[in-house]
Amino acid sequence: MAYALAALHMAGFIHRNVSPHLFSYPVQQTLDLLSSRMIITDFGLCTEYLYKNGPRVTVPFIGSLRYSSIQTHGT
Repeated sequence: MAYALAALHMAGFIHRNVSPHLFSYPVQQTLDLLSSRMIITDFGLCTEYLYKNGPRVTVPFIGSLRYSSIQTHGT
């Protein structure tokens, strides 16, 4: 899961609604569960966080509080 999110972040996007049920294995790899390739689904809240002039400074909280990082709980 972390590698899938890292790839999304390297592309300049954040998902903003991460939860375990939004990850799956490709159909052809379901028998090989040791494979590190995963698919992220539901990009409805996904947004850019890297702009030409740098990263966004402030972003309002959106998503599932249960699965959000601990840093977002104080805002």
